[in-house]
Amino acid sequence: MSRTKPEVHTTSPVEHVLEWVGHDQGGFFKVYDKDTKTTAEVKLPLRFAYLDCKKAVAGYYEAVKRGFYSNEIRNTKKQAFEVKYYKDGAVHPVANGLWDDIKGDIGSKGAKFCNMVYATLLTATDAIGSGTLVKIPFVGSAGSAWIDLAIKDGESFEITGFVDKVKGRTKYREPVIVKVEISEEEGALANEHDAALQAYFAAGKPAATQDESAPDRDEVPHSVIDEQEHMVPEDDSDLVPF
Repeated sequence: MSRTKPEVHTTSPVEHVLEWVGHDQGGFFKVYDKDTKTTAEVKLPLRFAYLDCKKAVAGYYEAVKRGFYSNEIRNTKKQAFEVKYYKDGAVHPVANGLWDDIKGDIGSKGAKFCNMVYATLLTATDAIGSGTLVKIPFVGSAGSAWIDLAIKDGESFEITGFVDKVKGRTKYREPVIVKVEISEEEGALANEHDAALQAYFAAGKPAATQDESAPDRDEVPHSVIDEQEHMVPEDDSDLVPF
């Protein structure tokens, strides 16, 4: 820190986390309201302007009845994941290392690779309004659908519905994601959101405070939020991150 460039850590501009419910009675998103401490269903279709994507670890740790969470990174070949779970008022480390080095061990415990997508929601819903900056953890079959989309910077997408799938004895619902065009006004809003998001990423967080409190519900995948629900089907292949 210096006189002309003070150290500043901004708060996240993300307003909501949308969690895909992928079991055989799902096919929609859930969103958590911090004020009422309740979850609401967000139905499809939903349109989004893509902003950014980071990589994280999610999944459910059956042995301790808690969800995994991790830091978010960009390069899985050079940056390490710090994988943890939160229980009994404390953060419990699980693994620290490159994805290729830890995926076998943590995968056997239920951890899953996650594409953490940041986007501007362009569809008004009963739960949250349009023009909202959201974060979407794409895990499991939802993660596969996201990878198949191969979206690029400046593009937009719509989740139009879902398809029923079966693997072994597991039935699940995979989102259908397609690329779409958006208006100039929607694009301008997305640009504003992305500028705020990148400023937040650039500011970072003070390292000394990262493990001093419970993870914020709006900062982690659904596996931490819904500890008693297995919203990710057991159909995950070994997804190779970019």
